[in-house]
Amino acid sequence: MSAAVAAALEMYLGQKNMKLQEELEKFSEQLYQKYVPSNVREFIELTATKKLPNPKVKWVRIVYC
Repeated sequence: MSAAVAAALEMYLGQKNMKLQEELEKFSEQLYQKYVPSNVREFIELTATKKLPNPKVKWVRIVYC
């Protein structure tokens, strides 16, 4: 989005006591609900609320004889 477009949106939304950032967030949530499958949304919600354990990587050194 160009700076001019953003400025025009902010000006005209401001006249209606609305904020561009809030409107963009609402619209992105609508897109998310429409296009991301529900099982993926559920997984994202579960992982966002839980801290997944950080798996420790064990390195194995291979020596060729």
